[in-house]
Amino acid sequence: MQIAKYILKLAVLALVGTSGLAAAETFSFNMGSNFSLLGSVNAPTEPVPLQVVLDAPVATDTFIQIVSSDPSILIVSGGGATVPAGQLSSAVLLSGLQLGNANLTASFAGAGAVASVSVVTQIPTVPEASTLALLSMGSLVVLGAARRHRRPLI
Repeated sequence: MQIAKYILKLAVLALVGTSGLAAAETFSFNMGSNFSLLGSVNAPTEPVPLQVVLDAPVATDTFIQIVSSDPSILIVSGGGATVPAGQLSSAVLLSGLQLGNANLTASFAGAGAVASVSVVTQIPTVPEASTLALLSMGSLVVLGAARRHRRPLI
């Protein structure tokens, strides 16, 4: 349903241009693990780029102010992110200054959103071709990884 709504908004945007857009009312950060490499400069997070996401395309370029809870660990390039006219989102570019965690707080139209980012020396990864299984047994939680084996073609 959300995809259909988004496609409809893009179709309207294509027909009427940006002058017919309503103002975005809410926003959030996209979901995902947010890691910034130590020493990175003006770079997106990995493995998923952190983005600010509005609920509607904007009529004009729209700046979203973003502040780091600890600028000695992580700073936000340009003090925020600009969502281009006609778009819903923009990547947040960061510089990782020292190892640690920082919360990023974004402000727009009287609302706020928070995302946590860890500055690391290496991006954590799950082994390729692995499947994570989470089994809950009462209050005991078991986390395991199972590697898929390919059968040889005969």
